[in-house]
Amino acid sequence: MPIVSLSTRALVEDFNKRSSALELNLTGSADPPALVVGATGLLDTDSSPSFYVIVESMLAEAQAAGGLILDVEHIRYISSAGVGVCMTLFVETTKQDIPYFLYKVPACVRSVIGVLGYSSYFSYLDAYKAE
Repeated sequence: MPIVSLSTRALVEDFNKRSSALELNLTGSADPPALVVGATGLLDTDSSPSFYVIVESMLAEAQAAGGLILDVEHIRYISSAGVGVCMTLFVETTKQDIPYFLYKVPACVRSVIGVLGYSSYFSYLDAYKAE
C-alpha cells in the first residue's frame, strides 16, 4: 500500500468513530498506481465537509503514490454536496497534476452526477490491480 502518514490514518480512524453515515478505508493500487480511498454509506450534506477535509489532506500522499482513486462502489446515496466534493477534488487534483478516478460508480451515484451535468469531468474505473 502507498505510504500514508500516521496522522492521516488517525484522521480516518477518528472520522470513522464519529460518523455513523460514512466509513472510509485506505488501500493501494498497483495498476494504475494510486492511493485508494474507499467510502461506504452516505455521502451527503452532513458527511461531505469532513470527508473533503480528510481526502484533501491526502493529496500529497496520493501524488506520491501516483494518483487518487475514490472507490464509491459502496455509496448508497450521494447528495449534490457529495458530488460537489468530488468536483472540488477533481479541480484540486487537476491543479496538482494528480490522476484522479472514480471506481465502480453505482447507478445511484452516476445518475446524480449526470443530472448535475458533471459526468464528462470524471475518469471512471471498473477495475484496478490491488497492491
